[in-house]
Amino acid sequence: MITLYQIGRAGYWTGHTQVVEDDATVASGWTASPIPETVQDGEYVRMTLAGWKVCSEPMPAAVNEVVPTVRPLLAITAITADADHANQVIIDGVNDVTCTVGTVLTFNAELRDSNGGVIPTSDSFRMPLRSRDGREKVLLAVMQGGHIKIVAPMRESGIWSVTQETVNESLQAEHQMTFAGAQVYVVEA
Repeated sequence: MITLYQIGRAGYWTGHTQVVEDDATVASGWTASPIPETVQDGEYVRMTLAGWKVCSEPMPAAVNEVVPTVRPLLAITAITADADHANQVIIDGVNDVTCTVGTVLTFNAELRDSNGGVIPTSDSFRMPLRSRDGREKVLLAVMQGGHIKIVAPMRESGIWSVTQETVNESLQAEHQMTFAGAQVYVVEA
């Protein structure tokens, strides 16, 4: 795990950090370079070409500042199939499934913050599931305390998928999530 430090206006550290996986892609505005341990109260640090510099001037005020929004992560934690089809399902990780027509899949997921903790929110949202040939189903994702359950009856063959874009397309900006996506191959028995 790597600690990232957020860089704000004029290269100043904002005071925000986040912990990510070692192989995570570092978004613009963040650095893995740790701030100096010698920073005292009343001092500020800012990133320069030579690295962090300790200074006494505060971060400059910004006009019409746009604060980047860190979206919560929708993370699938488990996929299960109904008892009648459980032996016929192939689950590859937590976002790739092959099953037969008639299988009822249950996806369990969590809504996580940037530190990986579960966000204790209770709500529901629509999750469009689209096939490659243009068909669409809409599933209901029910969230209790940040834990999400999605029941997906797979009644038609095809390659069905849900992406970050489809999950967020009908959500207001403040409710949008990052999501790795999922794909279900439904085959004829």
